[in-house]
Amino acid sequence: MTRPMKQLMGWCASCGHKVRRGDYLMCSKGCGARLCRGQRRCIPQHQPNCARRATSYTDSPQEAG
Repeated sequence: MTRPMKQLMGWCASCGHKVRRGDYLMCSKGCGARLCRGQRRCIPQHQPNCARRATSYTDSPQEAG
C-alpha cells in the first residue's frame, strides 16, 4: 500500500522548488511567502528581498528632539 502524496501548496519563494503540506516554512515578516526546508539558503536569500522588510529607519524616541 502506498502513501498518498502530500498536497502541493505552491513553490518556494527563494529557490522555486515545489513545497508540499508540512514541508515548508512561512516568511517570518508576514508577506505570505512559502520557503522550503530543503535548502539552508532559502530563508537568508528571501529576507533582504521580502516585500514586508523594514525599508526606512527612524531615530529612537530618546534621541529625537
